[in-house]
This record gives sequence, C-alpha cells and structure tokens, in this order.
Amino acid sequence: MDEKKELRKEQKRIYQREYSKKTNNEAAKKWQKNSDNIMRVALNVYPKTESDIAEHLRKQENKAGYLKNLIRADIEKNKENF
Repeated sequence: MDEKKELRKEQKRIYQREYSKKTNNEAAKKWQKNSDNIMRVALNVYPKTESDIAEHLRKQENKAGYLKNLIRADIEKNKENF
C-alpha cells in the first residue's frame, strides 16, 4: 500500500514539474512576441572567410554579453567624438 502511495506522489511531482515547464515556456513565448519586450538580432559569421571572428566568438562564454559590452563601449567612444 505504501509503495502505491509513494508511486502516486512521485507521478504527481513529475506531472507538476512538466506542467510548470509548459506554462512557463508559454508565458515566456507570449512575453517575447511583444516587440516592446525583446529585440532579436542575428549575426552570420562565415568561418571560411571570417575565421578570426568565428574563433574569437567561440572562445566567449557569454556571446550575447560580450557583444553587448562591445556595443556599449562603441556608444561611449562615439559620445566622446561628438
């Protein structure tokens, strides 16, 4: 009897975990669809002709953070020039 009870509890935990994942993913997708919340930018890098860029990006643990920092540094640099 206890084994059945434990099995039901475990099944319930699994169901709740899966439900939580599903609802959180759906909420994230809905939030991202609103263009005011997120902006997606794609960057194509061709390893054959841009191997230096490709290799440098591969070394970065956080590519998005790295690129954002480069952009912020460029913004600051351009503020000084004007």
